[in-house]
Amino acid sequence: MIPERLRVLATSIAMLAIALLITVSSGMVSLETVNVGIPLPYRVGTLMSITIYVAVFLAPFAIYYELEHRAENSMRADVPKLLREVASLIRSGETLTRALMQASLKVSLRLRLVLNRFVQGIAGGLTPYEAYEKAVQGLPRDIRRMLYILVEAYESGGKVGDVISLAADYSTRLRDFDSHRAAAMKPYLYVILVALVVFYVAAAFLLKLSATISALPGLEGALTINPSAFKAAMYYSALEVSIFSGMLAGKIIRGRMVYGLTYALIFLAIGTAVVLWGDRFIPL
Repeated sequence: MIPERLRVLATSIAMLAIALLITVSSGMVSLETVNVGIPLPYRVGTLMSITIYVAVFLAPFAIYYELEHRAENSMRADVPKLLREVASLIRSGETLTRALMQASLKVSLRLRLVLNRFVQGIAGGLTPYEAYEKAVQGLPRDIRRMLYILVEAYESGGKVGDVISLAADYSTRLRDFDSHRAAAMKPYLYVILVALVVFYVAAAFLLKLSATISALPGLEGALTINPSAFKAAMYYSALEVSIFSGMLAGKIIRGRMVYGLTYALIFLAIGTAVVLWGDRFIPL
């Protein structure tokens, strides 16, 4: 079976190949370059094509990690409910294994699969810890920590229901803490966005200013770099800033840089639009 990430990579490469074929065959791409320390393509069609290439390559990864992030958040919300349901079923006379299987029907699919692997491992003769290690592979550390109570429950003997009930309360507090932390960090996304917009608008203003100066009689040689080259330099700067700012926002707000790819694509779209065409709306 092909790993999920390899399928995502194959999709990204295929979409990039299609985008290259369309843009090159349509004449959008020009190999003409300008030297701004290093030779770079500078025509607007080419710059727009570069944005398309980056976007179509990153989009499958952004979708994959966005769904991954949402699935993890769903699991964090479901674990306390699962443990409370299991504790209730055990107190009503069910065994721990049967309680887990019944409670798993009320949680998200991914958490249900984890519980099924755990129960199947126990049924297959593994120790509770071995079954746990096999079941929780690839899960975030905090979710693994919350689910470790299943091992403790199997090894605790008599008062399994009480142990799991206490664990449910702990999981609820842990989830609430994560929710408060995420809410407290959310304003930083808007700080990053405002800083980027300021950068993009300043770039558009400078581009308009350079074009205006170069068009004035007698000032054609006043600029050391022509407006087209200047636009290319500002575009490549905006490209880098957008991607890294988006991934930084993912790290700050969501805990992992890859979870910021969605932000990076949004910033990239805004930056490309403002830098390439924003100067048209600035009166000078």
